[in-house]
Amino acid sequence: MELERYRAKERFGDEFLAIAEDVSADGFDALVETVRARLSDASCPMAMGLHYAAEPCLVDEAVRWADGAMYEDKRAYYRANPASARYRG
Repeated sequence: MELERYRAKERFGDEFLAIAEDVSADGFDALVETVRARLSDASCPMAMGLHYAAEPCLVDEAVRWADGAMYEDKRAYYRANPASARYRG
């Protein structure tokens, strides 16, 4: 999977937004797995919020869905790694 084709933009401090256009659902899943694998190889755990829209939608709407998914991913991480919660500010 060529990640160079996609660009991520800083959204808020440590949050980034990436939009992948003209990609199928399977291609999106493969892209996500590639990103997760590279981050894991770099020992860089992070919460990810994802949203795939099969039909065109407003970016704000997609971001809302992805934000909800990101916070659920964070909760799952801290449930699985309770010692990490004490390092949160």
